[in-house]
Amino acid sequence: MNDIEMNAIFYSKGNIELAYSLKKACRNINANVFNVIQFTELIYRLNDTSTSIVFLDYDNMEGVSSVLDFILNYNFNESLSVVVITDKETPEIDFSKQNFYKISPLNLQNDLYFIEHKLKYTSALRRNIDCNLNELGEEVTDYLIVNGFSPQHKGFAYIKECIMFVVTQRGALGSLSSEVYPYVATKFNTVVENVERNIRNAILQAKKINFKNNDICKLTSGTRLSNKVVLGYLVDRSLNNIKKA
Repeated sequence: MNDIEMNAIFYSKGNIELAYSLKKACRNINANVFNVIQFTELIYRLNDTSTSIVFLDYDNMEGVSSVLDFILNYNFNESLSVVVITDKETPEIDFSKQNFYKISPLNLQNDLYFIEHKLKYTSALRRNIDCNLNELGEEVTDYLIVNGFSPQHKGFAYIKECIMFVVTQRGALGSLSSEVYPYVATKFNTVVENVERNIRNAILQAKKINFKNNDICKLTSGTRLSNKVVLGYLVDRSLNNIKKA
């Protein structure tokens, strides 16, 4: 696995010296590191399947408790490694948990060397997920078009992104307004209200264009469809397709 190139994010409140040292150390394990200082950007990049490692500057993070609460409850599975950089005690973090590691800011190179093969393995799993998602994205696009959704409508892209995001969370749809829509809004540089409205309008448009042959419209026998009903159906369908592949 020595030739695997990895993408990592370093979350810190402007710790330039540590950022420089980490980038230098990561070059030796063929890892690209992107600095992140905003919590919203951290969330966005964590859901990018090209990212396989997140480094946390435990001693210099904005909103430590909020970040740790999010990280510790995030659905990592086996495809993302969390590396905490500190020499302090961290009782709130269980490092016996798979894919959680602790390294010293004063011994980055040696500490990374000892976990390099584990980071490479995680990256390989992440690439496989990325490949599967690309294929799924093409299938979802075709399915939406067949069912009357127009690619020219903003809601089309939002629906597709919602599906892809929830699938990476292993199908946990959760709250659209507080979990799914904010992610999509951040990616498309818009607001949650626009995401919700455009998805709703895209569903109404598809219903008018292809009602008789529309699988989605049959969910409620032609009555008004909610965004959650439609997205839930599409996510379940996508997960079933992945299991059959």
